[in-house]
Amino acid sequence: TSDQLESLLVFLIINYSLYNVYQIIQSNISIYLNYFYLIVYVSIINYVVMTTVYLRGKRVQQQIDIIENLQENITSNAVNTTVSPSIVSLPVVEDVNAASDSAIESTVTTNPSSSKPISGSTLPQVFTPPMKSPPHTWCRCDHRLFNVRIGPDYNKHKKKAPSAAPIYEAVAVDVFCTKQRIDHASPRFILPDCSNIDTHNKFVPPIFIVQLQMPADPPPSLFTTVEDGPGWAILMYFKITEDSCNQLKDLTTASPAIKLFAKYCEKSVDDAAWRARFKVIASCLNIEELGVPSMITAYNAKPVLIRRTQTIFRGPNYIEMNIHVHKFANLAKQSIHLLSSRCGLMYMQIGFVIEGRENDELPETLFGCVAINKPQEDLAEFLFDD
Repeated sequence: TSDQLESLLVFLIINYSLYNVYQIIQSNISIYLNYFYLIVYVSIINYVVMTTVYLRGKRVQQQIDIIENLQENITSNAVNTTVSPSIVSLPVVEDVNAASDSAIESTVTTNPSSSKPISGSTLPQVFTPPMKSPPHTWCRCDHRLFNVRIGPDYNKHKKKAPSAAPIYEAVAVDVFCTKQRIDHASPRFILPDCSNIDTHNKFVPPIFIVQLQMPADPPPSLFTTVEDGPGWAILMYFKITEDSCNQLKDLTTASPAIKLFAKYCEKSVDDAAWRARFKVIASCLNIEELGVPSMITAYNAKPVLIRRTQTIFRGPNYIEMNIHVHKFANLAKQSIHLLSSRCGLMYMQIGFVIEGRENDELPETLFGCVAINKPQEDLAEFLFDD
């Protein structure tokens, strides 16, 4: 990074100057020249250190200014929405036209024989395009809107193209509040039925779940680290497609993406390098309406590798990936917090992909994608006491 390069250059300049100071002290030249050279090199060292501190302070101040401007824009452009909830008994909205102008009240459905909530009971599914869907709902989205790496020689050509059909399809989404991070939330829910699914690969599960953990509070300062606390969680449930199962019968004839995903499922639980290939592509379809700075909008729909802020869990018929936004760097977390305060106005689309690097791992293909339509934080409930 630029900071690391800058630090290296400062290190080299200072050490070169100190070496010359040492040589001057050991030399037999005139005492006046000695003093002159010492003053020159000590001045160089002081100048380099002070300039470095000044420039880094300036960069931090610019980042703070961006965040403050974003906060001002959010405050000045805040939209007061009137919620006219219509209660639904099932997590699917059939009559979308009747509900399109109002938010939908979230009602948690439980199984009479179990105290666990049924997966997908907190956020209704609709069958309309994302931009025409009512608030606080989810729907499937067009995988072709996500650009992924293609080969050959991606590192040389940097070419991307719309993704092929995902390996999994979205079957449910939950949104709920939490008093603290709830890692590995899957056992707390009744998961989608997958009893009739055979993936033909012991490492590839019928269900893949991604949990996005969002903090409710901004970081107390840029220099204080807080990795847990109150927030809200988005659980996205994906079920493997029939075509993917058929390809998994014989990996020698499977697509590069299927082979890569099977290897990821096999190795990621125990291998941090493989976990670090997990990539998120998030986009806001109506970001122009939110009045956020161009520096923020430039990252819209750009892929992000989740290297060190995730945890993966394997269950009997599922894998759950947790993305801990609580653990993000403070500046990134501050920006995300300010944007998340406007989630109720966003049409969001989120895709997930395992990063392909070699030619035999390309083209990439999403393993899942979903659209979440204007989630309303005031409709998200606390499902658990801890």
